[in-house]
Amino acid sequence: MPRRHPQYRRLSLALAGALAVVGLGAAATPTVAAPAPGASVLSTAGTDFWVTFSRNANPPTVQVFVTGATTTGTVTWPGAAPAPFTTTEGQVTVLDAPAGYAAAIQAMGSDGTFATGVHVQTEAPVTVYGLNYGGSSSDGFVASPVPALGTDYRVLSVPTTIGDYGSRVTVVGTQDDTEVTVVPASALADRTAGTPYTVTLDAGQVYSLAGTRSGDDVSGTTVSASAPVAVFAGADCVNIGLGACDLVTEQMWPVDQWGTSFILSRFRSESGGNPVRVLADRDGTELRVDGAVVATLDAGEIWDGTLMTAGGNSAAVVTADQPVLVSQQMVSGQYVQDGRTTSGDPATMLVPPYQQFLDRYTFSTPAGRFSFNAINVVVPTAQLGSFRLDGAPVDAAQFAPVAGTTFSAAQLLVADGTHTVSADAPFGAFAYGANNFNSYAYAGGAGLTPVGRVARVAPVDPDAVPTSGRPDEEVCVPVVVQDADGEPVAGVRVDLAVAGANAGATDTRNTDADGRASLCYTPTELGEDVLTVTSGTADAQFTVVVTSAPEISTTDLGVLVVGRPAAVAVRAVGTPAPTFAVTAGALPAGLTLDEETGEVTGTPTTAGPWSATVTATNENGTDSVVLTGDVAAAPVATGAVVPRLVVGEAVTVPAPASGRPAPAFVVSAGALPAGLTLDAATGVVSGTPTQSGSWSATITATNAVGSTDVVLGGEVLAASADPTPAAPTSADAAPAALSATGTQALTTSALALALLVLGAALVLVRRHRARG
Repeated sequence: MPRRHPQYRRLSLALAGALAVVGLGAAATPTVAAPAPGASVLSTAGTDFWVTFSRNANPPTVQVFVTGATTTGTVTWPGAAPAPFTTTEGQVTVLDAPAGYAAAIQAMGSDGTFATGVHVQTEAPVTVYGLNYGGSSSDGFVASPVPALGTDYRVLSVPTTIGDYGSRVTVVGTQDDTEVTVVPASALADRTAGTPYTVTLDAGQVYSLAGTRSGDDVSGTTVSASAPVAVFAGADCVNIGLGACDLVTEQMWPVDQWGTSFILSRFRSESGGNPVRVLADRDGTELRVDGAVVATLDAGEIWDGTLMTAGGNSAAVVTADQPVLVSQQMVSGQYVQDGRTTSGDPATMLVPPYQQFLDRYTFSTPAGRFSFNAINVVVPTAQLGSFRLDGAPVDAAQFAPVAGTTFSAAQLLVADGTHTVSADAPFGAFAYGANNFNSYAYAGGAGLTPVGRVARVAPVDPDAVPTSGRPDEEVCVPVVVQDADGEPVAGVRVDLAVAGANAGATDTRNTDADGRASLCYTPTELGEDVLTVTSGTADAQFTVVVTSAPEISTTDLGVLVVGRPAAVAVRAVGTPAPTFAVTAGALPAGLTLDEETGEVTGTPTTAGPWSATVTATNENGTDSVVLTGDVAAAPVATGAVVPRLVVGEAVTVPAPASGRPAPAFVVSAGALPAGLTLDAATGVVSGTPTQSGSWSATITATNAVGSTDVVLGGEVLAASADPTPAAPTSADAAPAALSATGTQALTTSALALALLVLGAALVLVRRHRARG
């Protein structure tokens, strides 16, 4: 066949490696959030497939690969009876096309109907992919099962670079009498741009339209059908960047499976970026790359750019405000593995939006054909610890954060053979390889849910949306996902992101057959959370206030002292904030409780024990605490008077001060009369004076809250010579002087001195009368 640069032998084997979604429902659904009961989550795994192959620049060898569960099935080639086969889990079953099939696809013209459809059916879900191997011009694809097929497509391909090997779209019927309407985006073969026409297909029949001139491009062409059809697009042999032409083929996704958020991880070549094409399906679609607006596209328009030119482990983020289809191209370049450098060649792959990521993929490199094999993965950064390659963890140092996202990307070299990657949350996987100007590239599988249909996310029952929650108790928001006509959208991914007091909490679910899903999180912190529930381009927000019944943390009010202002509080947590009340007993006299704040203020007026029950209350419950204590009082002078002191006469002087708790006493200055002692515990002075004369002593009384000084003093009288003195009157008593100072001092020194002088005068008068 005619080729440019025939000195090169190139193989562009997009999707030539086997990819399987193992475990089906479990694999197609995030492990951390199982789908709601009854959910039907579509992916590249299934039991019923219709595929076809395209014309190749070189005579091809055609094969169908099946991998997945251990099961049995049949493959039906055109004009042949169903042929049985078996599969073994973890292995690839190869189904060779019968003689004559390759000639049939080589006879495929630029506009016509052909008998090239292939039907694969199995008992248990498997993944199917096709290989069109033409030696130096090859490609492959991952097939979509019949339940994931649609009736409305818009095609993304590449422009024709060689007139004889045009850009091509191919449609496979899955039911008899299916009417297919095609609207070319540009003039192709003898078809006029923008002019619709209809063909009728039976099951297994194929219609194909291709460009015949350099620059012809089927991209933007629409295909609509009266029943589900499988649509493929590519080019018989095309130049992408430098290098010779190669066959490229991808199975298209219906427009309702397109997305709005894409993370592209650069192919691991030694240098250079990757060409990227983006196709819009709706007018006014705003396209951004790494946050910057790069284009506004109308339906059928394409943006072309080269991204990730920085090289290394770089990534690009492509977003749109309406669903788009994205393809990433591999170009000729140098690839190194195990010390060996080899050259790649062009390949192209569709990139699924993150809404179509899965949590497990099994894939196989094309056995023995490529010295360089790698898989790029885009994993939620929070789940890097759960990511596994063939059951083993991967060093987080191999990942680089993708700016502006919660994902990280890695370029992982893998050995030739079958591999499995998994994580505890959905992630993207992209396999590719190179060898001596050959290459392959494919997305590692995808959910094929109709996320592009989503127009609205709303609560199932607006009156039943939770507005409050409690710590460590699950909060769930039931939502319904609908299309523009208000019809439920089944099987699509729905994401929850929490901001606020419990920021960072997430959940992922898939809608059930009624378009419903319940998104949940378990708050741990009190406060307000804003919950954003997103599916496709639609979202809804809900506010949840995490509340709790009151919990009182205060166990006592500390030391309370008579006469000393208090500023303490009963502390309690609870949302909403609780109110406070004394529900039993009483606070100490002089103190009051603020019902709103729990503050206890005032000045205690009475010493002694007390007990009060304080209760905190909010709408979620109550909590009570019994507070007890003993109001203290600093020592104060009692006004105790020292009686007449006479040598030889026993005397007891009561404690000169009192306080709560009981103070300790000490003579801190001067001295008591000889023969008298101070009881340090009780403050009582007692004994029998032994020596006459004047005396003065300062007694200090101290407890935990204060101290006071009391000054005692006076005259100790000599013993009387009269053995039978007359009984004194009350005025005869000659008390000692007493004074008090300190923190609670009673200043009575002057009064004591006056009484002492008066007593002495009375004694002199009495003696004078006795002599008379």
